[in-house]
Amino acid sequence: MTIDQDTNKLKVKLPPLRSLTSKPKRIASGHGACPGCGIFGGLEMFFKGIEGDIVVLFQTGCAYVVTTAYPYSSHKQTMIHNLFQNGAATLSGTVEAFLELKNRGEIEVSSDATFVMVTGDGGMDSGMGSAIGTALRNHKLIMLEYDNEGYMNTGSRMSYSTPLGHMTSTSTVGKAQKGKAFHHKDLSEFEEEVEKRWQRLKAKHENPYL
Repeated sequence: MTIDQDTNKLKVKLPPLRSLTSKPKRIASGHGACPGCGIFGGLEMFFKGIEGDIVVLFQTGCAYVVTTAYPYSSHKQTMIHNLFQNGAATLSGTVEAFLELKNRGEIEVSSDATFVMVTGDGGMDSGMGSAIGTALRNHKLIMLEYDNEGYMNTGSRMSYSTPLGHMTSTSTVGKAQKGKAFHHKDLSEFEEEVEKRWQRLKAKHENPYL
């Protein structure tokens, strides 16, 4: 992965997918996910694309709950648990503390670890403010959302990403209601618009503290 100096965008070159199968798993087998759950196949493929050490923060949700049945854990990497509303804030503080300790020479590491927040759309829904603030401050971390279109950990309730017309436990289909009454929200477009408004606000007020 390199940075294009002209566009300031990342240029990512993937190795042959077959070569990824030789990399060790970061999540052990034997967790309690539902049969056919796509979360862990996706997470394993994502983690295999990261070299070196990783620190993963899981917000409360399916991926956390089914891998941490006390007193066991399926996690083979450093893992942090946080509630829905402030996972991004917690991990951004962890990243800055890690980098500061490294700069002071108080910890010895061969290279920077990769910090990843894993959340579902329910967790991102509840923690939207924290996630937006983290994105605007441009912390050195990755926010990964697995979108299963509802709050599955609490009985399939409606979330911002539930599509129009879908039935959930809080958007029923019947005489009074025809499923979810509005379209789903595109999180990437939403955060892009927030960034544009943020830049316009800074330019308008010329405030160095913004």
